[in-house]
Amino acid sequence: MKIMFVLFALVLLVYGSVANVPDDPKVENLSWMAGCWVQKGRGPGSFTAENWTKPMGLMLGTNRSVKDSKVRSYEYLRIESRADGVYYVAKPSSAASETSFKLKTLKDKKVVFENLEHDFPKRIIYSLASEKNLQARAEDDSKGFNLSFFRVDCDD
Repeated sequence: MKIMFVLFALVLLVYGSVANVPDDPKVENLSWMAGCWVQKGRGPGSFTAENWTKPMGLMLGTNRSVKDSKVRSYEYLRIESRADGVYYVAKPSSAASETSFKLKTLKDKKVVFENLEHDFPKRIIYSLASEKNLQARAEDDSKGFNLSFFRVDCDD
């Protein structure tokens, strides 16, 4: 009986992970991420902002962290289609090269990108909690951090 339960659980796990990725995922499936997003910081003049273009076969993004009204770090981002899937590509200001994370799951308005070869993070997760709230998470198997962005006018 235990063996049947374990086999059933494995089938559900495998089916669930495969079923979450569309047969032919497209960058356009992530249009809900487009826009300008801000998380306020702890002090005046402190915030993290992330901006994403509308998808046109490619999404371009930027992220910047500001403390005391000075940019402390920034990152160039893109989401692109390749022959073997959709990728999130990040180039932080502190890195010499960019890192790619392959789309692993996409369900409703939640997407998980993964690169198990990378030191940290191994996974980048975005979910739309509401039309005005974008949640982001960077994690590996033992640690991570969350960002809770709120939609702002892109002219700000």
